[in-house]
Amino acid sequence: MNFIYRTPMLNFDIFDTKEVEYNYQYILEAIKLSSTHLYEQIKDTPYSQLDYDQQVAVLKYLIRGKYRATPFALWAGVGMGLFSDLPSPTKYKLTFQSFDLNAHHVKGKYHLPALTYRQTDQFTFWKMDEDKNWNQVTLESNAILEKIYNHFHSKPDLSFPKFKSWFLNVEDGEIRQIWGEIINCGFLTNQYPPQLSKINSVVLNDPRSEFPKDSQDYPIHITSSKEPFQLEKTHYRKLEKLNKEIGNLLHTQASDFIRELKSIFIEEHDDRFVPLHQLLNPGSATARFFKNQVWLFSRENTPPNPINSAILAHSGKKTMNLKPLVKSRKVTEQPATSYLCRITERGLLIDHVVTNRPAATWAKISLAVPKASFHEDIQHFLDSSTNVLHADFEIWESDQSNHIACHKNLLQHTIRIFTPSKSSFDIDYKSLYLGLVDDRFVIYSPHTQQVILPTIQHALNPQYITHPISRLLYEVASQGSLYPVYEDLMPISGAPAIPRLTWGEVILKPAAWYVTADDGKSWTSNRFLAKIKELGIPRYCLYGEEDEKMVIDTHHCQSVDILMELIKNKPSFVLSECLWIEDSEFPSYPQLSISIPNSAYQSPYKHVFFNPKKHVDRSWIGYHIYVDPLEAELFLTEKIGPWLDQNLRPDAIHQWYYLTHFDSAFHIRLRIGPNSIGNDRVSFEKELLHFLSQADYITSFKKATYYPELAKYGNRGIFSSEDLFKLESVMAIYGNVNSQLPYLPTLLQPELEKISLIANLGLALLKRSGQFRAWQQETENGLIKDLKNSQKSKFKKVYEESLRSKKVCHSVHDQGFVQKYISFFLEHPLLYDKNNFVPLFNHHFHMMINRFFLSHHSHIEPLVWYTLYRKVLDYRHSPIPTPI
Repeated sequence: MNFIYRTPMLNFDIFDTKEVEYNYQYILEAIKLSSTHLYEQIKDTPYSQLDYDQQVAVLKYLIRGKYRATPFALWAGVGMGLFSDLPSPTKYKLTFQSFDLNAHHVKGKYHLPALTYRQTDQFTFWKMDEDKNWNQVTLESNAILEKIYNHFHSKPDLSFPKFKSWFLNVEDGEIRQIWGEIINCGFLTNQYPPQLSKINSVVLNDPRSEFPKDSQDYPIHITSSKEPFQLEKTHYRKLEKLNKEIGNLLHTQASDFIRELKSIFIEEHDDRFVPLHQLLNPGSATARFFKNQVWLFSRENTPPNPINSAILAHSGKKTMNLKPLVKSRKVTEQPATSYLCRITERGLLIDHVVTNRPAATWAKISLAVPKASFHEDIQHFLDSSTNVLHADFEIWESDQSNHIACHKNLLQHTIRIFTPSKSSFDIDYKSLYLGLVDDRFVIYSPHTQQVILPTIQHALNPQYITHPISRLLYEVASQGSLYPVYEDLMPISGAPAIPRLTWGEVILKPAAWYVTADDGKSWTSNRFLAKIKELGIPRYCLYGEEDEKMVIDTHHCQSVDILMELIKNKPSFVLSECLWIEDSEFPSYPQLSISIPNSAYQSPYKHVFFNPKKHVDRSWIGYHIYVDPLEAELFLTEKIGPWLDQNLRPDAIHQWYYLTHFDSAFHIRLRIGPNSIGNDRVSFEKELLHFLSQADYITSFKKATYYPELAKYGNRGIFSSEDLFKLESVMAIYGNVNSQLPYLPTLLQPELEKISLIANLGLALLKRSGQFRAWQQETENGLIKDLKNSQKSKFKKVYEESLRSKKVCHSVHDQGFVQKYISFFLEHPLLYDKNNFVPLFNHHFHMMINRFFLSHHSHIEPLVWYTLYRKVLDYRHSPIPTPI
């Protein structure tokens, strides 16, 4: 049972000038990531020579770096702790290791911006401005822009040589000028979001001992605890008990963004599902909503409630226990409740409560700890309905925003907005649909026939998410989140003091005071100290909201001076008590992030009916057939194969294939095309349904609509790809390209034999196509580069001992499959452009591996690609036989 903790990194007295000077280099490196403007001002000036304003600015950062647990750059560290039955030490001194990640932009050929739309006489797209905010741009259409736009109907990118080839009688200088103008206006771009390079770790027993190095764009520094941090399970049990009782203290806050978009959406689309990208079609009401960007600063609105009224009525009391006033109830509306809390001598102190965001504080620690450490944990806090698929989504904003949002995806799936899909687990946002179900926005994937729930895995304030699709996904992910009704409650002139709120022994919210200057006088240190003495405000208090919150030590003149700078033009302000400094059991003031699963939660997504406005191809029959992964081979060879032989039209060129997939469970997706069905579709479906309901091995099945992957295989190419899918499926089930002459099914052959078959097929196809160099280069830059040394050593041993000698397909059936496959593949329409060969090759062979290895294809696939790569090397470097 794990928890995340966050702790400030500065371990020295920030008000001691000698200590600050000793740590000044570290401080400068931390400030550099937070404020390049301040860094440039002070980088060459010793601390003792800074002017007053500069020292105040530095001290503001030091206060946050000493007390604030929000992880950013070098100011705060994160770690993973463990609840145990052992008593916790009374004091913990945490030691950290630091990771320096370099982020770089992936540059390649040019492509259209992610959101580009064509109207009758103009193009619109979204472009990042100099301030790193996304804004809509409109260009008048012309013949060149039309040519470029049409080029991308069938091509993923555009190079200058290709562009130049369109203008045979135009001087080179003019072509270059036009090309430059198109790029400058943003209609073509070669930019993608920053990607992380490999992690370099440096052990830091003292944060001052090492300093991060500069990187090309911006560095991402994270910190992780070197030793385990253990707490007694009694703390967790207190939260579990609290979570079973405070359901009536939580409520849904209505987002301005969701409320406004919902009214526009209903008017334009009713509750029908529409493609996500269609929301930004120029001229639509939803596109006008996004373009105006009034949603950038939308807030969560807290409606009036009787609990807050009762709290204000008790203004002046020191504490208020809400437990006798509010009926206990379990939290049931969301799958989990997340708590940010601290352990003090007074008891458990809650800093923040929210549902629906279990991984929001995991971003930085996910970069330093293997994904497996979190993957199992996060499953306990997500909607487990089989109709739901959770997915991360891309953020691309300013450098600081990217820094905060940077994380390692703890889920299998990612919604891709800016970058191409990298695996079958990636979801192109253009493939998704948005609709309304029970007054709730739902994102749906026709391909998986599941609700896609975006999952927030970072703590970036949504006000800094300016890209419309990213912001929409964030808002949908936050939809229905519950917050404490008292969270935004502040003292006012009529109720100038709010009592400390508790639920039994747990502290829910510290006391707060509305501090007003007497007779409108401006603030001075003496007037301030006199006022807080009058109000009974303790020595340590908090000023500001959210990330700007700052600890003020009223017994320290420099700390008070900082506050005076912040409030000098304010006649009134709010202070709250800081309970965790003097009472903390830990000298580093850790803040714990703990999520509690809500066992009584019922998913609202079990019966979502997908009703799109867009036509789909219903000529194919498809079923998702759930079987035990260990029985999948027998089901396909003993049940599916014989049934297809008996029921498909004997006089037709058959259209059918299968593939395997995981949603909540492993399943086989069987698809049968119209040529195989015949004229009596109803009878055919009835027979198929009867077969599925009676067949052994099946645990469940559901009908599925077929959505062709046109982005991968092309509008015309999809038919050729379907022929290849069918050829692979026949070979897998029957062991021969002719199902009437069955042999030992490929599915039932040893794994090494299947790997050899695929690798030798790939080698033969690369020989015939002449694409050795292109495929080898891409594989070296991708898969081979990404393999760990331990994997390479293991794969090398397997290859040299068992696979290198398998140079030919020894079976006549294998040879027939190889010949027919090559013939089909080289006739694929996408291959009129040789640049399409490598991605098409990889897509098809990826799916062949899927069909031949079923549930464990993802584990075998790296070895298959490595084997093919080594065979390509062996072939290219083998000596040419000398003629006799």
